[in-house]
Amino acid sequence: MQPRTLARACAVLLAALALHAQLAAQTGATFTGRLLNSLSGDPVPGATIQLDELRRETMTAQDGTFSFDNVPPGTYHLSVRSQGYSSRRAEITVAAAPAPVMDLTVDPELHFEEVTSVSAEARSPFETF
Repeated sequence: MQPRTLARACAVLLAALALHAQLAAQTGATFTGRLLNSLSGDPVPGATIQLDELRRETMTAQDGTFSFDNVPPGTYHLSVRSQGYSSRRAEITVAAAPAPVMDLTVDPELHFEEVTSVSAEARSPFETF
């Protein structure tokens, strides 16, 4: 083999090894969770879950489960949005080894109503309670 051909073959081999190492470093774990109502423990379907640092979104299934595939090990923030529930942000740690399903709870939104009562006598607002 000529020296020039040998040098090119070595360069191609080194580039292939570097690409393989880079792709292997990008391979991550699957992160799986379940979104639950904090008061009743019922699953929350149709919620949007975002892995903030990776800018990836998914929705919860009917049983409240969600998952993200190929997440590199590290610490991330999950943002949760769902109609009728308060938004939530949680910090999670993803390890290279598979982790058990993480339960995440959200609080139902509270809505207060103002009730007006009418009586024959005038009362101060402080006396009505």
